[in-house]
Amino acid sequence: MSINQISRPKYEIPLNKSEISRYHDKFLQVHASFCVNQDFIQQYQCKDKVLLLTTGDLLPVSRRFKHNLSYLQP
Repeated sequence: MSINQISRPKYEIPLNKSEISRYHDKFLQVHASFCVNQDFIQQYQCKDKVLLLTTGDLLPVSRRFKHNLSYLQP
């Protein structure tokens, strides 16, 4: 799996997304293709089913993983 970092090169790690979210408290799986560090979540837009990150990027949130973001909903 590849890890993208702000202002750093991408690198590979020997864990899959579910293992990352299971073993690292700061990471949540929000889609089959995405895990996100909670420190970078700015807002959960549940109507559009996307996360707005502090970087300005938008990540899709799937129905399967939206329960992981229940703490962000009003």
